Amino acid sequence: MLGLAALTFLRHYLLPHRVRVWLFSKEGRAASSLLLKLEKLMRGRGFEVAAHSSAPPELRVARMDAAEAKHWADVVVVVGGDGTLLRAFHEVSGALPMLGVNSGSIGFLMEVAPSQVERAVEALAEGDYAVEERMTGVALIGEREYSFVNELVFSSPRHDKLVLISSYVDGALAQRGRADGLIVATPTGSTAYALSAGGPVLDPRLDAFVLVPIAPFSALLKPMVFSSSRRIVVSTNCRCRVVIDGLKSLEVEPCEVEVRGVRGGLKLVKLPFSEGLWNRLRRRLTDTIPSQAML
Repeated sequence: MLGLAALTFLRHYLLPHRVRVWLFSKEGRAASSLLLKLEKLMRGRGFEVAAHSSAPPELRVARMDAAEAKHWADVVVVVGGDGTLLRAFHEVSGALPMLGVNSGSIGFLMEVAPSQVERAVEALAEGDYAVEERMTGVALIGEREYSFVNELVFSSPRHDKLVLISSYVDGALAQRGRADGLIVATPTGSTAYALSAGGPVLDPRLDAFVLVPIAPFSALLKPMVFSSSRRIVVSTNCRCRVVIDGLKSLEVEPCEVEVRGVRGGLKLVKLPFSEGLWNRLRRRLTDTIPSQAML
C-alpha cells in the first residue's frame, strides 16, 4: 500500500481482469454529458463499467449499488463537484480510490477538467497515476461511529442561540467558550467551511485536526491545531446538533463526542497532468472559477 499522500506516479502491470469502474454522479445535463462521454471512452479501452442506480437512463450500463461496488470495482469515477465526491465516499465507506471529474464550479477535490477526460481515461488504462491517501476522521456519538472527510460542525439545535462548547485534549481542557458553533476539520476540510470561518490551511499530508470556533463571543477563542494521535473530546452544556460533512445532521444529548483520526481513509486518484494543489488553493482563496481555457 502507498504511504500517506504518496505522490510518486506508478505504471502498473496488466491486471488479471479488465479495469472495473463504478460511475457516480450528480444530477444535471453537464454531468450526464460527461458520463456518456466517459462510458464510451472507457468501453473503447476495454474497461468494465457499471453505474450507481441514480445515473441517467440514457447511460446504458449495468446499475450497481454501493455495497456491491465496494467488492467489484477498482476505482470510483465521480462526476460533479466536491459535494458529489463526499457523497460517493460515504456510499462506499472510503473503500475505493476515487477520481473526480469536475462538472461544477470550483471543484477543489476534483482531479479532471471536462476537457481532460480523454487523457484521464488513457492514464487509467496505462496505469499512469498515483493514489494519494489522506487522513479522515471518525466521530464516536453514543455507541455509533460516523466517518467524515471534511468536518464535523457542532451547534445548538436553535440557530439563534449561542452554545457553550468545551474541547478536551488528552483529558485536559484546551478551550471553552460561547459561540455559534465549532468546526472540527481534517486537513482536507481545512480548505472548506473551516477556512471560511477563519481557520488555517493544513497541509493535506498532515495527520491533524483543526478546531475552529464559529463567531465566538470572546475574541480570545481562536482556532487550534492538534495531532490526530491525541484523544479529542468536544462537549456542550446542552443538547447539540452535529452535522457530518454537510450531509448528515444529528441531534445529540448529552452532547459529548470523541473524535479520532483514520490514516489513509480517503484515497484520491492523482494524474500527472492535473492542476497542482497550490494553484487550486490560490483559486480557493481568491474565489476564482477555473478559466474557460481549462474547461
